[in-house]
Amino acid sequence: MHRKIIVFGLLLSSASHGYQVYDDEYANTKLPGNPDDARRMPNMPFTVDTNRESDGISSVSPFTTTASSFPLYSSSNNSVSPFTTTASSFPLYSSSNNYDKFGITLETELQDRKDHNTELARNRRIQGLAEPSAGEAEREGAAYSRLVEIGTSDVPLPSGSFLVDSSKRWNPSTFPIQRYEVYRIEVPGDVRWVDGTIETTADAVDKCYVAAGRCRSYLKSKLRMAQEGAKWLQLVCGIGDYVWQLQKTDQNRDRMMPLMEERFLDTLFQVGRGVTFNASFSGELVCFANDADSLYPNNKGVLNVNVRRLSWPPLRGGTRDMTGVVKWPLRYRWPAEEFLEIPGYLGPL
Repeated sequence: MHRKIIVFGLLLSSASHGYQVYDDEYANTKLPGNPDDARRMPNMPFTVDTNRESDGISSVSPFTTTASSFPLYSSSNNSVSPFTTTASSFPLYSSSNNYDKFGITLETELQDRKDHNTELARNRRIQGLAEPSAGEAEREGAAYSRLVEIGTSDVPLPSGSFLVDSSKRWNPSTFPIQRYEVYRIEVPGDVRWVDGTIETTADAVDKCYVAAGRCRSYLKSKLRMAQEGAKWLQLVCGIGDYVWQLQKTDQNRDRMMPLMEERFLDTLFQVGRGVTFNASFSGELVCFANDADSLYPNNKGVLNVNVRRLSWPPLRGGTRDMTGVVKWPLRYRWPAEEFLEIPGYLGPL
């Protein structure tokens, strides 16, 4: 048995420095944890960071941001078991040599994620939206509650503004989008940002932008959004979770995880200076300047982006009778309620 373990360890340590990402990481023959691995993670073959002070890294899936709901480890003087209050033979992760290499997700950042999620939930309520994963009954309930809250008030269409920094890969809006609703995104004014030495608007530059008499060679790099018609430094947006809850925990230790890029890839669409669209996905609107993955550090400039929901009110099929009473048909109310009626409703139908 000991001989088998030693042989297996030698095979792992002989893995080359190169690493290719697989959908199924167990199919990878070149695992991290070899002597040349910059992170110096042991590979046995699976080592996982379960510290709640970081976003979690495993030796087999180095690019997967997973974390556990284990208690927060805050002392470097004691050894603990993650499941009990008794000591174990393993030191606290925060006292190990690997801890500095993984980095610490500061409490302030964790709180910022929670605050971001709270603001997003508030904006969902303003639009009368349920969470993206909600079913039809929950969506109807959220819209119902919002219309009851509005009553006879004359409220404007839900809208928001946010900044898109050309040097950042993702820029959140805290503005929720719901599938099948209609929205308008636009960049007001003639504001510009800079890609290296090339100045452009949110409408971007062509694939072969000629500056100083020649085509810039770095524009041959692959764009993050490379669909037909996509341009360099064009404003592009996607819809999804900028932060998401890993698992509910006790003592207000709910963990909000950062964006997972692969979940946004199918939702990306071109915006430029402006676009009106019928949403195909539900989630938060998140945008960026369309550039190659390696070229963001030389970008400069920030755009102010406005977004407004055009399909309103949140319930469909409302009618106004001769007395001024507006009625919306309901399908899922319990106890059963055939219509929501609001006398004197002033909003659009």
